[in-house]
Amino acid sequence: MAAMTAGQIAGLEATQIAALSASAVTGLTAADIGGLTGAQVAALSATQMSALSEDQVDGFNATQLRGLTARQIAGISSTAIAGLAPESIAAFTTTQVAGLASTQVAALTADKVQAMTAAQIAALSVSGVAGLASTQVAALTATQMAAFTATEVAALTPTAVSGLTATQIGGLTKDQMAALTSSQVAAISTTSIVGLTSTEIAGLTLTQFGSLTPPRSAPSRPLRWPR
Repeated sequence: MAAMTAGQIAGLEATQIAALSASAVTGLTAADIGGLTGAQVAALSATQMSALSEDQVDGFNATQLRGLTARQIAGISSTAIAGLAPESIAAFTTTQVAGLASTQVAALTADKVQAMTAAQIAALSVSGVAGLASTQVAALTATQMAAFTATEVAALTPTAVSGLTATQIGGLTKDQMAALTSSQVAAISTTSIVGLTSTEIAGLTLTQFGSLTPPRSAPSRPLRWPR
């Protein structure tokens, strides 16, 4: 494939693209990938997609990315998906985002997670949310945090919750707070606990309150036991 020109590759029928071996696909350049027609991209199998490198995956343009099927996206390795630029991640449809595996989500750098729209955040599956790391969570904007459903909040690992900043903690809704398990509450850092608002504190259950780790320094307002 490396010996073929971009024009020749663009002239291949969809059936010919589908017949390419994985090794032949690895010979495509990022420019070759970006020049594929919609029909050619649609012809790529999950096996062929799994052979693509970071640079090759980054060659897909926004229109091509939005045309990928769930099976094709599932075929992209976590290493390769890390090659997508932030704007490419933002180009995914909510249906595509819902199909991302935990390993694929975990491979995204903080700036790429931050590039996701509120609708994309809300579309993440439970397994996808479970793939978020503390550094990724810490990079989430207020708008993104507000988009998390109660189910998604409950899916965050304690390690991921430990990345929440005081500002993010203070912005959690009543439903989001109620979704936190005792292990998640226990994972909130001592520096972030001070972000709890009086309304949030009042809404804590006895189990949640008992799981809080007292801040090393006194917060600006006392943490009062919920009634």
